[in-house]
Amino acid sequence: MTQDSYEQAEITLYNSGRVTSVGEESVSENDRNFTHFLKIDNSEGKELVYRFTQGDIDNMLVILARQGASGEKITFSQIVEGDEVNIQQVIDILDNSSEDGYTINVMRR
Repeated sequence: MTQDSYEQAEITLYNSGRVTSVGEESVSENDRNFTHFLKIDNSEGKELVYRFTQGDIDNMLVILARQGASGEKITFSQIVEGDEVNIQQVIDILDNSSEDGYTINVMRR
């Protein structure tokens, strides 16, 4: 009998909406220190609040897409109120690190 071994098990979450607020903050919760936040209104009119550690920010991929142009890599601090965003959060449930993987696609008019 063989035993299966798993090194990785991921869950991917998607959300999208219009940015209503974005910036830096200092919040400690569940032994994690959050340094940045992003608030969006989704298509159902609900406000979603994301909090990020500095590790999340350092590992985050943020892409700015403009109509008719290919994506350009930007930093989290370049996201502004009014931007439309698609957020992809990848959680490895077998990984013991506290940072998740984030990709944020930003659409700006």
